[in-house]
Amino acid sequence: MLGLGNSVISGSYSAWSPTEISGLSLWLKANTNITADEDDGGGAVTHSTASGNMVDSDRINAWNGVSPTTINAVQTTSADKPRWESDAADLGGLNFKANAKFMTLSSNVALSGVFTIALYMRPNDLSGTKTIISLDNNEFFQFNSNKVVRLKVDNNTIDFEEVSDTIPTDSYITLVLTRNASDQWNLFVKGDSVYTTEQNWGDADQTVTGGDGSFSISNIGARNPEASNFNGIIKDVVIYDGIALDAVERAKIYDYF
Repeated sequence: MLGLGNSVISGSYSAWSPTEISGLSLWLKANTNITADEDDGGGAVTHSTASGNMVDSDRINAWNGVSPTTINAVQTTSADKPRWESDAADLGGLNFKANAKFMTLSSNVALSGVFTIALYMRPNDLSGTKTIISLDNNEFFQFNSNKVVRLKVDNNTIDFEEVSDTIPTDSYITLVLTRNASDQWNLFVKGDSVYTTEQNWGDADQTVTGGDGSFSISNIGARNPEASNFNGIIKDVVIYDGIALDAVERAKIYDYF
């Protein structure tokens, strides 16, 4: 089944753009700048979202950044390539299926102060640790369960944990991770069908001691790099360096996704 052209996905987005907030350093966008060089069986193809000829389960070798950002996500190992999804609900996203797919950034994103990471996704499996983004085993952001989202920075751990609420595996959510000028970390969650009002997940304004507080990213969907692989669909990754989005700015990101 052929993937639909860019107009279908793009039409669901608001006119507002992430570029309207300063500090945009990484922007990987749904149904945009995605290429596949193998089909589901591993045969060579030349498919792309730009050409509108992506096919279900194509093996994705590149998810390139949107201007003005220049960092791309790539994968050259056939078995590790995320798959294209043509189902209506998931169209335009990358399927990191079977706990076995990941991508590597063409250059690391190095964040040393105030920043924001926003991700639009649908986890499929939260039965164990599932890494969303990482540098290595000492710096990562991952699901530890359907209640706990763990951040490790400079080998220091912060757990954003809810006692009664759980992350859904049957609908899309937006995660927004911020570090503010007081070196406080917050995780905000908003869903398409659950948590339709933004929720500060776990304890607010958490801090870490030790290290320089920098956080770097080189992998999407795994750490080290093939450990605790994510299982699910990722549609958008947006990172701002130098700003912790406030409630108004986060609302714009939610509406955009």
